[in-house]
Amino acid sequence: MANRILLIYPRLDPEGKAHRGAPLSLLTVAAPLREAGFDVEIIDLRVDPVEDAKVDDDTLLVGFSVMTGYQIHDALELSETLREANPNVPLVWGGWHPTLLPDQTIKHPLVDIIVRGQGELTMLDLAKALKDGASYDGIAGLTFQKDGETVNNPDREIGDIKQFPIPTYDLVDMSKHIIHDPDYDAHMIAYLTSRGCVHRCGFCAIRQVYKRKWLDLPVERVLDEITHLLKTYPKANGLYFEDDNFFINRKRAKEILKGILDRDLKIKWTALGRTDHIVKFDTELLELLRDTGCIQILVGAESGSQEILDLITKDTTVEQTVKTVEMLQTYGVEPVLSFMVGFPEEVEEYDATLNLIKRLKKEWPGIDIKLFFYTPFPGSALYDYALERGLQPPEKLADWFDYTMHKVNVPWVSAKREQRLLNFLFYFRHAYPGPNPGMAKRALASLSRMRMNLNLFALPWEKKLLEALGKA
Repeated sequence: MANRILLIYPRLDPEGKAHRGAPLSLLTVAAPLREAGFDVEIIDLRVDPVEDAKVDDDTLLVGFSVMTGYQIHDALELSETLREANPNVPLVWGGWHPTLLPDQTIKHPLVDIIVRGQGELTMLDLAKALKDGASYDGIAGLTFQKDGETVNNPDREIGDIKQFPIPTYDLVDMSKHIIHDPDYDAHMIAYLTSRGCVHRCGFCAIRQVYKRKWLDLPVERVLDEITHLLKTYPKANGLYFEDDNFFINRKRAKEILKGILDRDLKIKWTALGRTDHIVKFDTELLELLRDTGCIQILVGAESGSQEILDLITKDTTVEQTVKTVEMLQTYGVEPVLSFMVGFPEEVEEYDATLNLIKRLKKEWPGIDIKLFFYTPFPGSALYDYALERGLQPPEKLADWFDYTMHKVNVPWVSAKREQRLLNFLFYFRHAYPGPNPGMAKRALASLSRMRMNLNLFALPWEKKLLEALGKA
């Protein structure tokens, strides 16, 4: 009787360059399956050859973890290959995209079943039903088609992650998933101490999936698992804490960091945080960041306009962004600030964001800035707002593969404004070339800073020259 489960993590971009460690979504889903006796195999198409993904008569199901964007392209392409190889093996999709758009996704002939939301228990129940030849009609969290009609079973209650086993890092080749950060000589492992978020950011779909709940692992378990990972993979000397918000509970964060010191774990680490949390850090917590090896905190600054921050219900202020940078830099932590432009109703706020970025970078040149186009994702509170203002989302599953934050997807951002931002990004990228730049880079940096100071982004001859030379 079939007992093998093949789990696939598609690429995030055509080259497979977007890679921040092991595919945690699959490692967590695989753990209960293996504990129940299933033979689980994981293929990560970012690092594994697609030819390794094979189905045979012992394959019970193939599961895909799929986010909106390029993963849809990869998943459909491989699904077609696997369907041709063995049409009897169910193709099961889980992850953010099918969870948020189940009715559209299930209509595709290469998607047999959808696991919505938190997948550990739903996938386990589905696998048991398929192995026993039983019906899965009553399994909570599933979407499928029956007699030509879409069936959405009731949502599954959010499970207690304290009851789930440690993710199955041993099912992937960790030599491919320990990510080297040359700037800090850090070799990083991705790890989760919690899931979900209690906040209400209008552009984010996390609250739709986790219902604004925050689920955390006990501090001692976190410390035990960190210790185990560092012992098992001695090449690693760092951790990406991939929690949606590591600092929701500051007391718990302190206990984890104190435990790292008490166990003498020599690591470098990064995490995600919010400005309204960070500005409340006391001296003890800031010193713990420094003393435990915190190298970066990724902060969703989002906008330089208070009007936009209020529109997207970020519940933060522009002043908190500036204060966050000042506090973290004082204690040797690099802030990585993420901004977006192109929100509905945004006009002069576009320049407010660019001006804040220039101000921060001028005062603290060492900080990192990420800038994206606002993209309304299904499940977010602003999605319906965007639809009312003319957004025309893809009507077919396959067309979502190019729906990313790296390009304009909304009708209210003109081609002229898009080009202006792309030019700004070019000059911003070259304005701060890092340590020991050559003469050419220093010259381009001076020109770029001059353009930024003057808000002069038209006629980008430097950009066109580098593009012609293949060096842009």
